[in-house]
Amino acid sequence: MAIEERIYPIGESLSANQLAGVIQQMIQTEVNGRITADTDYGQQWSLYFASGRVIWASGGEHRWRRWYRLLKQLKLHPKSLPQPKDQNPRLEHDTLTRLFKQQRITRKSMQYAIDSAVNEVLFDIFLAASTVIQISCDSDFHDLPESPVTVMGSYDESIARAHGMLRCWQATELGWYSPNWAPQANEEAVRDQLRSLPEVHQRFLQLLDGKRSIRDLALKTGKDLQALAKVLSVYRRKEFINLQVVPDRRAPHQLNRPKEKAQNAIVQLNNGQVDPQANPPGDGQLILCIDDSEHICCILEEIIRNAGYEVLSVNQAVEAVSTVLRQRPAFIFLDLIMPVVNGYELCKQLRRVSLFKDVPIVILTGKDGMIDRVRAKFVGATGFLSKPIKEDEIVAVLQRHLPAAIAEDEIVEPLVLS
Repeated sequence: MAIEERIYPIGESLSANQLAGVIQQMIQTEVNGRITADTDYGQQWSLYFASGRVIWASGGEHRWRRWYRLLKQLKLHPKSLPQPKDQNPRLEHDTLTRLFKQQRITRKSMQYAIDSAVNEVLFDIFLAASTVIQISCDSDFHDLPESPVTVMGSYDESIARAHGMLRCWQATELGWYSPNWAPQANEEAVRDQLRSLPEVHQRFLQLLDGKRSIRDLALKTGKDLQALAKVLSVYRRKEFINLQVVPDRRAPHQLNRPKEKAQNAIVQLNNGQVDPQANPPGDGQLILCIDDSEHICCILEEIIRNAGYEVLSVNQAVEAVSTVLRQRPAFIFLDLIMPVVNGYELCKQLRRVSLFKDVPIVILTGKDGMIDRVRAKFVGATGFLSKPIKEDEIVAVLQRHLPAAIAEDEIVEPLVLS
């Protein structure tokens, strides 16, 4: 009869290879279960396994940053998902399973997400091997439900991939750091040479604000960790950047506003009573699309993401009010004809609030008469675009009103300075 939980205290510092051997022995001994690794600085990871394969992994210092990166790669915004009420320990896996059953993601996408999460967690465990003080195995753990998608392959293959990534990372000049650390531009050191740098590097340095981890930047620039480390190493040698610990992002259940505040959103907006400190602006350049047509929202999302910006869609005008207050978007696309509240009324309400008086608001409509344009200008709209939507017009209006975004596939070459 299997013991419910085996505790393996670690007496001396382990190497990555030794830690991998301990974990592999556990998986080979037990059939199903969960392995938990704890470090002396309070970090904890969980590996879920079945029939000799790791089927999911979670935890670590950047559990939610990892999750939001996966969602971004799946072209899903966290706000487009049902918001949980608490911190479910299997939230990510449950969400992927539900998205697959709803046909919002493909089997291939779910397999990629699972594989990416497992590889990243194993990488982080092996990188922190010398600080691991305890490993436990709960062979009676059954809280992870069966998934319609199981990533095939042995644990040995998972180890090989994670070790390969770790070796490549440690071969760089940043190998002693974690890719969960964030580079921050040294303004004093950069100031004298910034204007002489190529534009692509000026834009890249603007991303180094100490809020994005190296992994976040890898996704943003479309480079793998090793290639990005080479770029950052050049900046670091020139003392253009420092590396620092960056906290995890908020958990999904913490993104919720209290229900009563959401119900009072329209009243606050109409009365111009919004506390500037109640909910500070989010990170990045979020574009909000308000349109009751899901088809239009999907088209806009694809265009805006390809242009390098974050995007969130809302299909109901009433819901849009609380979303604007909560998210503080940098730009708003607003449909003219919507039930309950039309685009003119919503634009007028937003302009009454000082926080949104300078946010670009572009009205989208199938109506293109002079009266409509004049009325849009009268209520404070920044611009007016006709449907059907044209990609070049959307991108042009974004670039006209917002700082240039770095597209996901834009490559930043290493900088060589004399």
